[in-house]
Amino acid sequence: MPQLAELWLALRDHHIEKSTFFKEQLENVDFPQRLTQLEQKGELGQIQVGIVLNSDDEARGYCIATIVERVGEIESIYVHPDSRGLGLGSKLMHHALEWFERQEVNRQQIYVAEGNEESWSFYARFGFFPRVSILTRLQKSSETL
Repeated sequence: MPQLAELWLALRDHHIEKSTFFKEQLENVDFPQRLTQLEQKGELGQIQVGIVLNSDDEARGYCIATIVERVGEIESIYVHPDSRGLGLGSKLMHHALEWFERQEVNRQQIYVAEGNEESWSFYARFGFFPRVSILTRLQKSSETL
């Protein structure tokens, strides 16, 4: 899992860089915490992790998808900047979406972090479009999320 952790941290750092309002909260989440959240979600349903390795067995991208109560969700997807433009993100998405189809989910969704709206065009290629915006009240550092 160290390679997955490295890629996940790169994605988290990307979100921190792009976020206007939630940098501090994002900085306070580490990979073990995220793994615990995913394991808990996996206990409620199913989880799939797809990883793309290069010829040197280095992880270049990943996609984590879950199904809970027949709702499929792309939890996290990331391709290392050096490997972008090779179709890896599309392959990871197709793999997850095919899994959703086989499991006959009722709905498929992706939550996009504030500041990462540039990813919408990628998701639109797979039929995902903004439906609602959920506004979250910014918490003071002494408050919990």
